Amino acid sequence: VAENIMLGQWPTRFGLISANEQNEKARTALALVAPSLSPGTLARRLSPAEGQLVEIARAISENPHVLIMDEPTTSLSGREIDRLFGVVGDLRAKGLGIVFVSHWLEEVFRIADRITVLRDGQFVATKPASELDYDKVINMMVGRGVHTVTTASGKPGETVLEVNHLTRMGVVEDVSFKVRAG
Repeated sequence: VAENIMLGQWPTRFGLISANEQNEKARTALALVAPSLSPGTLARRLSPAEGQLVEIARAISENPHVLIMDEPTTSLSGREIDRLFGVVGDLRAKGLGIVFVSHWLEEVFRIADRITVLRDGQFVATKPASELDYDKVINMMVGRGVHTVTTASGKPGETVLEVNHLTRMGVVEDVSFKVRAG
């Protein structure tokens, strides 16, 4: 963990990396985001959430004014997202500017003060989150209103794809499903 946090900014003594100083600086950065993590922990033993927190600690160790987080919750569970948002809130309270990129509107409305929408790489608008709701943001994102599509109730269509016992070592195990027309 310490090596990941201090990557590229190694403290040296007599031309050699000072492990003690590296651990101390990493411990200082971790204290802000993950005080329970030890600088000596092997990175391969970290959960995805802990890995995210180490990345944040690394960024913070460089004393930034702004922290940019691009889709940081994609590999996290609900509890891990809550923990990450707690850290984001603490950092924001300490005056750090945070740019949080996400397509998950629930997350955006949960933590954003302001929302900026880009469409096809072009700026659309920036507005206070308190002035927006889901429909307004979606309208800004797609450039028109989006209405809920409902399908007629009835029996499912005929099976157009069936997968049985799909297994790929380390990815999925024994997954079966059917896709029906309609």
